Amino acid sequence: MGSFMNHAIQGSDPRTRDQRPDRMLGRRRPTPLSLVLGVTVSVLLAACGGGGGGESSDGTFRTPLPTLSTDIPPSGPRLDLQGRDYFPATVGDRWDYGVGLAAQTATDGTLSRTVTAVHADGSVAIKETYLGSSDTAIRYRRTAEGITVSPLTGAAPLAVQNLVGPLLQYPEPFYAVGRERVAVRQGSWGEDLDGDGRAESFRFEFRQTLTSLGTLTVASRPLADVAHFRNVSTLMVQPSDLRETSYTVTTVENAWWAPGIGLVRYDFRADGSDGEVVVSPYTLLL
Repeated sequence: MGSFMNHAIQGSDPRTRDQRPDRMLGRRRPTPLSLVLGVTVSVLLAACGGGGGGESSDGTFRTPLPTLSTDIPPSGPRLDLQGRDYFPATVGDRWDYGVGLAAQTATDGTLSRTVTAVHADGSVAIKETYLGSSDTAIRYRRTAEGITVSPLTGAAPLAVQNLVGPLLQYPEPFYAVGRERVAVRQGSWGEDLDGDGRAESFRFEFRQTLTSLGTLTVASRPLADVAHFRNVSTLMVQPSDLRETSYTVTTVENAWWAPGIGLVRYDFRADGSDGEVVVSPYTLLL
């Protein structure tokens, strides 16, 4: 699946992008959100001297961000298109995507996704295979409200995972074209990253807009009634030490879903608040 469903994986890699073997080889699996988060934390640790070292020398601290969990749906009528089956998932279903990297003109191999399990509670597991390696990279759940995911599973302290929790990623019925839906989660990071003896704060935002319903041509085949979603996620970690600077990673995703087929195109990139390109742009194309 696209968006969080593309990135909600188990485990994280604390190494920087240049240290990971797949990066050094010049070819990498499309980066999951947990690795983006790993970069966020490693950058913050580097800026703060790697953690440890006692309290702030002047004894001054930022006020922690208050705990907040809110969902803001747009107003207006909704589009009941569930009969078109935009998110098919039956055990054995498979999608093969060409991977396009921004720095290359040719496709960088094929990424395959296969549904391996569909449970009675609506949860779905999808195995992803790319460059000879496989793992269950995608887990989501169908509910009465739509598709839900847990974007930070295995990638953040348990307190953060519990606060962010399952998020509604693709509501059904859809909201109207052009209307933005917002989810905000905020509170304690639950760990001391800057070494001043106090836990940091975080703020996570997810903003989604159904930008269009129309025709998209894929592999010379025009597909009708394709739903194009634009998803923007921001994760900000705020140090408690006033001498340190907050760091934010912003991911921008565009996902196109075709009736009875599923995800047919997916564009992704991630950038840091310091101007660093955290994840170079890439495209998955059916």
